[in-house]
Amino acid sequence: MFMSVDRVAYIADYAAAKAYYESTTHIRGQSEHRKPLGDRRYHSAFYMCVRHEDVGPVYECFLYRTPVVKFMPDGTVELRNGGWASNSTHRFITKLTDVRTSKHEGETVAEVSNGSFQMERGLKLVLRRNEQRQYEVIEGGATQTKYSINRKGTANIRKRYAEFLKYFEGMVALRREGPDTKNPFLKANRSEFAGVTMAGGFDETFISLISATGDDQHEKFYKAFLLVVLTSHVQLKASSSETIVVLVRNMREGILETMYRQHSNESLTKTDIPLGGLGSRKYKDWCKEGS
Repeated sequence: MFMSVDRVAYIADYAAAKAYYESTTHIRGQSEHRKPLGDRRYHSAFYMCVRHEDVGPVYECFLYRTPVVKFMPDGTVELRNGGWASNSTHRFITKLTDVRTSKHEGETVAEVSNGSFQMERGLKLVLRRNEQRQYEVIEGGATQTKYSINRKGTANIRKRYAEFLKYFEGMVALRREGPDTKNPFLKANRSEFAGVTMAGGFDETFISLISATGDDQHEKFYKAFLLVVLTSHVQLKASSSETIVVLVRNMREGILETMYRQHSNESLTKTDIPLGGLGSRKYKDWCKEGS
């Protein structure tokens, strides 16, 4: 697949697209309006067609029957990924237009003279060459955001659940095993989990249990502890049909992440990135709808 995409022709601009189309012979047995786009052996993988629109002839380039690049009469170039943020799509755009295109956190990004722009699914990026003959984006691009940990917010969250965290460390001190003091593990008998149930999802059940303040606080803390064992266990050689062995490090990380995720309005700081810059999707799935 990559070898065939590497054999795509380079088209500098609209005039070059028009000249290429008019000088290229169509494949025998196919429509005369469909021209191979580069190596003729791969005519079914990538090709060019002309569409007569109100603005004039538009030269449209296809990859595996998906329209990806359009050369417009006004000199602009339209890029789409057809919903496929794939390596072949990115190599196709790069080879055809010399616009470096790649994947960033699962999405298509085009790098041009005025920045790096992420394509919104199903929408286009519109490019135009500037006075230096470099492409720049003049329309399109997804709004970018970055989420980062709010240290003050996470400290407040840990303080809120300090009683449970103290209880957890006490349980670890009682049950910890292993020669590696920096990475200990603990064991839990499978029979202990008989009464552990989740009324809803894990996060909601866990937060409800560690928020307990009444006479049954100890009982609920114990259930929350077991719940974490169930969801963070690593099958070590010491595991058996009767016991579950877990790494303490995984439990600590899981507890804190659950707390922060359930209070993302406090634990995260959201920063809007101007168009032309790339944000980060890390922590974005922690956010509640609308936050």
